[in-house]
Amino acid sequence: MALVAVPEIPTESPTIMDELPLLPNWPITTWLGDGAHILGLFILVTTIIVRRNCKGVSGKSQLLLAFTYALRYIDLSTNLEQQSAIFIATKLYFILTSFLLVHLIYSTFRESYEQDKDNFPLSYLVVPVTFFAFLINHSSGLTEICWTWSIYMEVVALIPQFYVTWNGGSPPISVLLYVFLMVVYRALHIPRWVHEFGTTGTWDPILTIGGIVQIFVNGLGFVTLVALRLQRSSCYRSQKPSIWLLPEVAQHQQIGPHYKPLMSSKFDFADEEDELFVRSGNKYSVPKLSPQTALVNVQSPR
Repeated sequence: MALVAVPEIPTESPTIMDELPLLPNWPITTWLGDGAHILGLFILVTTIIVRRNCKGVSGKSQLLLAFTYALRYIDLSTNLEQQSAIFIATKLYFILTSFLLVHLIYSTFRESYEQDKDNFPLSYLVVPVTFFAFLINHSSGLTEICWTWSIYMEVVALIPQFYVTWNGGSPPISVLLYVFLMVVYRALHIPRWVHEFGTTGTWDPILTIGGIVQIFVNGLGFVTLVALRLQRSSCYRSQKPSIWLLPEVAQHQQIGPHYKPLMSSKFDFADEEDELFVRSGNKYSVPKLSPQTALVNVQSPR
């Protein structure tokens, strides 16, 4: 009996995503760290969209971070087939979310952007970071220079955010959570560096030293933000003309809960920030003055 050859059924060639490994062999702390980073960005974006304003958020910091991730993950356009699926998804999330934040701050909700407070000169950060990226790196290739620049820039990218608060802004809870999660994100990468050194005997000085300095800078910034928020919540200080028109406030630079002109519904607030503060009940006692003393001691704001 003659054998009949069965034709082979053509199969689809595997795609790049089918061939990619799913999870690299990392300690669990690294995944938790990246999760903290993802959560921090999500909180910041969601809060801005829900509140429909970006008060207290530094557009300059988010602009620096957007370019940081875009340059760090420039390898997405060159060696996609060598990266895991979760790497690709995470890198795209960081890039797209960072540029979304920039768009929300400078376009969608630009009316609420506190440009007068977000005035830290970017040249103070970009120039030295670029200089050191070309001076101290692993190789002179474009991809390597971009990666090195991103590591150095991430160390100092949140300085404009800290400056906004130092310059008189009040950090929203979302910003405090975001900065805290940025500290957690980098800190949880330390066990991976230790693990790699213990198993291979090698370490990346640029990544490791940059990460440790980043933890210190952002940690110190977080403590500063919390301290300033606590200080300003117990002693509200305003540069707003409508507040300084009140004699008792001008004298003591504070708002008292029982000061009748301030509590009056007929008081003409100069802007939304003054009204929001007064109507929210965040009022604190100050020494009472007689009307004569109050009028005599009216001072201009410092």
